[in-house]
Formats: sequence, C-alpha cells, structure tokens
Amino acid sequence: MIITSIKTPKVLPSSTTLIDLITDSISEIKDDSILAITSKVVSLCENRVKSMVLYDKKDLVKQESDRFTNPIGSYGFHFTITKNNLIPSAGIDESNGNSNFVLWPSDPQVSANTIREQLKKHFGLKNIGIIITDSNCTPLRHGTIGIAI
Repeated sequence: MIITSIKTPKVLPSSTTLIDLITDSISEIKDDSILAITSKVVSLCENRVKSMVLYDKKDLVKQESDRFTNPIGSYGFHFTITKNNLIPSAGIDESNGNSNFVLWPSDPQVSANTIREQLKKHFGLKNIGIIITDSNCTPLRHGTIGIAI
C-alpha cells in the first residue's frame, strides 16, 4: 500500500467545488486507487455550515443526529448516533470553520458517488474508490481514530 497526502489550498465555505479542489491539487490518479477525503473538506465545498452567531450548537446537534443524549458533564458533550455512527455532537466541528459550525455532508454516500463519477470522467478511470472520513473518539479511551462515514 502506498499512502500519499495531497496538499490543497485552504478551503473555506463555498470557496471551491470538491472536483475543482481535487483536480487543481493533483495531476493524476491511477486506476484502482482509493481517495480518502475528510468530511470537513466535503462539507465546506458543499457549504454545509451554520453561523456560530445565528445557530445554537445544542439545537444543531438535535437537528443533525438520529439519536442523542442530553449534555454530559461540564463540557456539554452529547453522545449521538448520526448516519449509523456513534459520534460526539453529531460530527459537528467548531474548528477552522471561519466562525461557522461545520456539519457532516447531508448524504456522504451521494457525495462519494458523485465525486467518484466526476473523477472517473476527468481522469479517464475505470475504477476508483472514495472514502469520506472523520476523526472519532472512543468513550473512555484517549486519542482519536479515523472512521469512514
């Protein structure tokens, strides 16, 4: 397995499309490659953000999750089930969102399918895999792991 990171320009809400970001950042992809893309980048390109000034995170957690707990502890931490994942706070990210909450993509599978078809066409590929990822923490453990959403 060969893992290659791809350097991109800073991504802000609606600053670029996902296909433009990828095709501007890499010159080729080989058949049978798997491209892992962070959910934050997908969400920023899809403008899945809500203003921190206009929206309350607690309300967004309830809106974005399938199931949720009331806040736990002094940090206001919510356990949620979102898109079949046990994830804190419905995957809502507060960092690097330019004063916005960054939500997960509306439908990660549709996003992955769309980018796969666009990349196949752009690069003339027959087969490519797309994984949309996020970091997650496991309750009662230190550190994070990567998950496919």
